[in-house]
Amino acid sequence: EIDEVIKDPDGDLLMVKFEDDVFKMFSKNGFCVDSTITETEDVSYVSSPYLPFTLRDLKNPLASNAHRASESATGVSNLKDELDVQLSLSRVVILVGEWIPFGCNQIMQLTQKLGVNDRVKGGYFTSTIDKKSTETVLELPVGLTKVNVNSYDMAQWINIEAEVEFPEDEGITQIENFGIRYQRDGTTLYGLKLEAVMEAVLNDISLDNMARVMADIHIDSSKVTQSLTSE
Repeated sequence: EIDEVIKDPDGDLLMVKFEDDVFKMFSKNGFCVDSTITETEDVSYVSSPYLPFTLRDLKNPLASNAHRASESATGVSNLKDELDVQLSLSRVVILVGEWIPFGCNQIMQLTQKLGVNDRVKGGYFTSTIDKKSTETVLELPVGLTKVNVNSYDMAQWINIEAEVEFPEDEGITQIENFGIRYQRDGTTLYGLKLEAVMEAVLNDISLDNMARVMADIHIDSSKVTQSLTSE
């Protein structure tokens, strides 16, 4: 079975290269095929924004999508594998951390961009640049990030709720809502509470399904920050 993966039909060892944003497996005899290693499978899930109590203002509670947990069961998945569930998790909270080269100036810019001093804070954001700013029409690809400001210290940090509205395959329901904290030292934290994954509401969430959720979160969290920090 291993030989089927690492060798071409003629038995020559496969090598790997990255070309045109795709990993390609090829051999010396001219065999070449695109790898599917970067293709992720999607499951339906519902999440709420989360941040640790020590990092937020308790007077401003984060939003909850618990009342929408049942929507996950109405969605489908595009899994190609037949799952044999051996491990499951309950009341799952996910925290993803990364470092971004921020400073006081960048945090100030971000807080002003999100309108912390305006009567209506936050809004919809995209990383798309308007290259024809003099025209009266702006066409954007489907998928924006809806942001609500939760709390902030103008030059030190900001806590926000970001609801991802990126398009998914037909039938897949994903209510993806991050709690995000940006700090002047570059510390960035994304947090979610899983309300439901497929038919599992809060409890007995399959670890196999969790793996698909984590892959989705890693991709979308980077897209959210790109939307907020792009000029």
